[in-house]
Amino acid sequence: MKDYVVGFAFNFTGENLLLIRKNRPEFMVGRLGGVGGKVEDADTKQAIEHATRALPPGTPNFLLPTGVIAKDAALIAMHREFHEEAGLWVTKWTHFATVINENNGEPYRLFFFYASISIENATTQTDEQLVTVPAFFLPSDVLPDLNWLVPMAIDHKFREATTVYEIKLT
Repeated sequence: MKDYVVGFAFNFTGENLLLIRKNRPEFMVGRLGGVGGKVEDADTKQAIEHATRALPPGTPNFLLPTGVIAKDAALIAMHREFHEEAGLWVTKWTHFATVINENNGEPYRLFFFYASISIENATTQTDEQLVTVPAFFLPSDVLPDLNWLVPMAIDHKFREATTVYEIKLT
C-alpha cells in the first residue's frame, strides 16, 4: 500500500491556513492543497530504526507493529515534505485523520496532519506557490476534499482532541 502525507499549517490564531498551488499530479493542477507528498522508503527505514532501539537487544524486526511503523514513517515524511516545500522545520505535527482509498484497484493511505506555526516565515522551495488563505472561508479553487478536511482539522485542534479519525472511502 502506498502512503502519502498532507499537512495543514495554520497561523497561531487559527484564522489563516498555508496551502500550496499544485502543479502535479495532473488532476490537481492549479488547485490549492495541503503541503505534502509520498512517504519514502527512507522514512520507513528511519521509523523502523527508531522503533528497534526501543526493543530488547536481539529482538527480531518482524515483531514491530506495522501500524505503528506506518504512522511514525508518515510523521517523519510530514516533517521532511514541509521542509522541502515550505523551507521550515515544524516541531509539532498532530495526526488527525487517515483516509484509505483506491486508485485503479491499488489501495493507498493519506495521513493528515495539522500544525500551528508562523506561516508568514514559509517560503516556496519548489515550482509550486505557497498561498495563505482564510481558514474559515476557503477559496473556490481548493481541492474538493479540503472543504471537509480543513474543518475537521480545526475542530480537532480547538477541542484538543486525541482521537485520530480513520475514514475508508469506497
